[in-house]
Amino acid sequence: MTRFGIYLAGGISGAHLNPAISITLSLFRGFPWRRCAVYVAAQMVGGIVAGTLAFAVYHDAIYNADPALQPMTTGIALFTLPQPFVSTSAAFFNEFVTGVVLMLVVLALGDDTNAPPGAGMNAFILGLLVTTMMFTSAFQTGLSLNPARDFGPRLVAMWMGYPTSIFTGYGWWWLWYAICALCLEVH
Repeated sequence: MTRFGIYLAGGISGAHLNPAISITLSLFRGFPWRRCAVYVAAQMVGGIVAGTLAFAVYHDAIYNADPALQPMTTGIALFTLPQPFVSTSAAFFNEFVTGVVLMLVVLALGDDTNAPPGAGMNAFILGLLVTTMMFTSAFQTGLSLNPARDFGPRLVAMWMGYPTSIFTGYGWWWLWYAICALCLEVH
């Protein structure tokens, strides 16, 4: 899906689909902060819209499989949570390391002094990278990689009846790990 998102939004916004990447580009590549703020707001709205669409499409299946709307049962299809056996430090570094790799690859692909890939290959490379990271690193935490991808659907899930513990429980996962780990890697 990353690859298609990049192809769809590349001509409009430069494929700014992730707040952590937009902030990184503002810090290290001179992307204007004013535009960054607008893009981050749009990305968060996009996460809410995507979460709403996902819940609408799978509404019947979610309620059939989990009428009580338990976060670790069906909630993890909408937002990220660490597995119960994963320590907080392992969960944090899982998110931090994968996010750093994503940021480094984005910066390397946009560096004119590197050997650029062929036309249209950036989207393919990033899609392959995200797919590989999901296969190798998502088991422990669900792998956020994108604060908008986690926060928007989490907010929608709470509106649709999941317990407020999806925000306040699990060691405030959504804030400390899914967002702060990604923001720390930017610096």
